[in-house]
Amino acid sequence: TTFTATYTITQTDVDAGYVENTATASGTDSNGNPVTDTSDAGDDTTETPDGEGLTDGDPTNDPTVTTLTQDPSLQVYKTVSGISGTGTGLVGETITYSFTVTNDGNVTVSNITLSDSIATVTGGPIASLLPGDSDTTTFTASYTITQADVDAGYVENTATASGTDSNGDPVTDTSDAGDDTTETPDGEGLTDGDPTNDPTVTTLTQDPSLQVYKTVASISGTGTGLVGEIITYNFTVTNDGNVTVSNI
Repeated sequence: TTFTATYTITQTDVDAGYVENTATASGTDSNGNPVTDTSDAGDDTTETPDGEGLTDGDPTNDPTVTTLTQDPSLQVYKTVSGISGTGTGLVGETITYSFTVTNDGNVTVSNITLSDSIATVTGGPIASLLPGDSDTTTFTASYTITQADVDAGYVENTATASGTDSNGDPVTDTSDAGDDTTETPDGEGLTDGDPTNDPTVTTLTQDPSLQVYKTVASISGTGTGLVGEIITYNFTVTNDGNVTVSNI
């Protein structure tokens, strides 16, 4: 009952996964000679994380080890920052994306890279992120809109952040659009069972349209248009919209 001690856990401790320490008792015997002992954890059947224990040759003076729970995690939000040209999403225009990478776990994550399912990513890697920290400037991405995208009416894609935790183990996350209240065009969203990893969807303006020109090619016979003579017509059918039109 005489002694107690306290220690405040640091980020370095959580990154290590444990706190290890010893105490030393010192006194004097009846002859005035010093008497000391280094503390023992009281469990000589297992080793401590740094290899102390039965194998260190002195199983009676093992450090006391407090195991700390590690929860490595990343969260990536991917948003559209702009569309070039008209801004409506025509073929050949470029969608630009921005990313917010957050360490929402409790251990430091290092060497964070980003890849995207269809867009070209620039920037990075992020050297390290402490728990609770976010990075909003390192990564950007761009994608050139195709005719298939305009025909679909949207561009949908995701990004993946990858890093390593303090133990060297991989930590990954699939990006979220940041809006969990609506579904994406292919049914992703609240109904997919994982509303935290929805694809980022860019809606493209569709303008389906046809233009037909009809001209007289010829008149049979005299060519003046008598009863029984035949008028022949030519047609030019043009798709003057921005989506493919079929079965015309």
